[in-house]
Amino acid sequence: MEIVILPLMEYVFSSSGPHSASRPPNFFVSYFSSVFRNLLFIFCVRRYWHRRFLQMAIVLGFSNAFAAVDVGQMGNASIPLTQHIQFLEDARAQLKLADLQSVEVKASFRSEATQIYALQFGITKSPWWLRFSLRNETDQPVERYVEIANSRLTRLDFCGPDVGMDFRCTETGSLKSFDSRPYANRYFVFPIKLAPNSVGTFYVRVESSSSLSVPARVWSPEAFRLYEKNDYLVQGLYLGAAIAIAVLNLFLFYTLREKLYLVYVGVVVSITFTVFSHNGLVKQMIAADSPAWSLSSASVGYAVAVGLLLLFMRQMLSTATVVPRADRWLRGAMWVFLLPVPVALALFHQSVILFTQFLTLSVIGLELLVGVYLCWHRQRSAYFFMLAYSWLIIVACANLLAGLDWIPLVWDVGWSAQVASGFEMILLSLALADRMNQVRLQRDHSQELAIQLQASLVEELRGSEQRLKHLVSQRVDELRRLIDMLSHEVRTPMSVIRMYLSMDQASPRSREQARQAVSDVDAIIERCLDTDQVDHASVTINRQNCRIDAVVQGLITSNLEAQRVQVSAPQPCEIHTDLQLLKVLLSNLIDNALKYSPPHAQVQVSVFPADRNNQPGVCVRVSNPVGAAGFPDLDRVFSKFYRSPSAHGKSGSGLGLYLVSQFVQLLGGTVEVQCATDQVHFDLWLPL
Repeated sequence: MEIVILPLMEYVFSSSGPHSASRPPNFFVSYFSSVFRNLLFIFCVRRYWHRRFLQMAIVLGFSNAFAAVDVGQMGNASIPLTQHIQFLEDARAQLKLADLQSVEVKASFRSEATQIYALQFGITKSPWWLRFSLRNETDQPVERYVEIANSRLTRLDFCGPDVGMDFRCTETGSLKSFDSRPYANRYFVFPIKLAPNSVGTFYVRVESSSSLSVPARVWSPEAFRLYEKNDYLVQGLYLGAAIAIAVLNLFLFYTLREKLYLVYVGVVVSITFTVFSHNGLVKQMIAADSPAWSLSSASVGYAVAVGLLLLFMRQMLSTATVVPRADRWLRGAMWVFLLPVPVALALFHQSVILFTQFLTLSVIGLELLVGVYLCWHRQRSAYFFMLAYSWLIIVACANLLAGLDWIPLVWDVGWSAQVASGFEMILLSLALADRMNQVRLQRDHSQELAIQLQASLVEELRGSEQRLKHLVSQRVDELRRLIDMLSHEVRTPMSVIRMYLSMDQASPRSREQARQAVSDVDAIIERCLDTDQVDHASVTINRQNCRIDAVVQGLITSNLEAQRVQVSAPQPCEIHTDLQLLKVLLSNLIDNALKYSPPHAQVQVSVFPADRNNQPGVCVRVSNPVGAAGFPDLDRVFSKFYRSPSAHGKSGSGLGLYLVSQFVQLLGGTVEVQCATDQVHFDLWLPL
């Protein structure tokens, strides 16, 4: 029963373990071949119990892949060894080369008929033994190179026969000095020699502190030297391009003073260092004798590169303002990869490498979500960033998943990382160039707007200057007229008062003249104060109900020339207005009529209801005969400080009618002047 079940279980459970990446392509062929091998083994062991038959069973095929590879006539070519290698896990790390020669241990080796690039063992602490055979069917000894293209193997022991068929072991690895390698190359290369018509079996012990993969290939010396020459040429071109990009962006940072370019310099340097650490050039060129640095340099550089890429992404895409919530996670991940992760990898590399890989996958997922969201919202920089970053994300995710032994490794990790990082650096450089172009266009547009704004501002300043000059000239002119008015109008009353004070005994007429002089001065001062209130818009209106005919009677009664005024008010007229302003309006109109009419002439004041624009109101008409001053100038009669040239013999400030025009507007009314044959009529209309 075991003969039938065990091969089936071997196939079903082959999805786990180091050989999971390469199941046999045909289930039925693999299954029945396994049944046949088990039958042959039981027949030989149980019936004959002879060592020769046991060796025959092992040779016939406990593995489909343990056939010797013919390297005698390979020419200038190379042959992958992955499908010809058997492997054995040394879980206790106790097996020696001599132990591998026992029949029981030989029978424990396994193999898979795989076409993948490298054998994968995942993240494991166990050493693994590999075994493969090479044969030379020619009549001449041949020299070949066996390449193990993984520079991060911490320990690699290569054991095989020399020309005399004696075993020779070479101990090397990333923790040992670079001089321990039999051939100076960034990978592990072992020159071997095969005698004519011979078969050589080789054992390789591999161990790694991170993901363990073994890409093995055998080369002819000529082919390998040509490959090595081209390989180092490509590495030099990659380094030169990275240096050029870094220097260019450093110059742009010095010119533009924008930190984004300096951050990108850090991204380029960290990615280049990580790639060269991963492919062994750092070990070969910089730190050949530093085991600790060789162990963690690639992982530390990778963590720093991820952190700087997060910083670059946050600044280039402005995530702090566009997606503030996601930016908090990006900022936190950035600081984790820039500080604690590199320190942990440097001190506890193998203990935290698995956690770091899962954390990296999570951060990549977050970056993808943010980038897709910003592309969905049509952010220009996000298009360039995602186009550039997608290359690196695909390769990084594939390498991480292959390192976890979740997917087969079907390409060279070092080459794929270099190609992806090269595309990324070029595309991100184009993105920065586009950003610089956009900044330049915005700057040119801003300069144009600034020039236009400056021109409009200059024009506005010129207009303001002209208006200010006009206002200053107007104020100076008003001040000059005010001074002229005060010097003229105040001087006469003051002379009367001074003459009255110099008299020993004043006559009634002198007292009346003195009283009138004081009244004139008070009137001038009041009108100046009222004018100031009007100019500064500080007049307060307190409306109340009042009879306008009674107000007129009261003003006339208190006037010294009341006998010259005749009032006509057929009916009481009540309005709702400001009483104080109303008194100022009426008193200015009545005083103006008395002042500019002939001496002893009668002034007519009529109060009657009147509608204006379908609005009820009251009209007060003040009429007086034309005196010596003549008719007023109808266009300037309500102007400030205006006085008729022939009226300078009369006392006055030129402010009375100006106050009337301003106050009547505040009360919502109108004032008009009309000139008849020998009469001047002022009509004051106020709403009810």
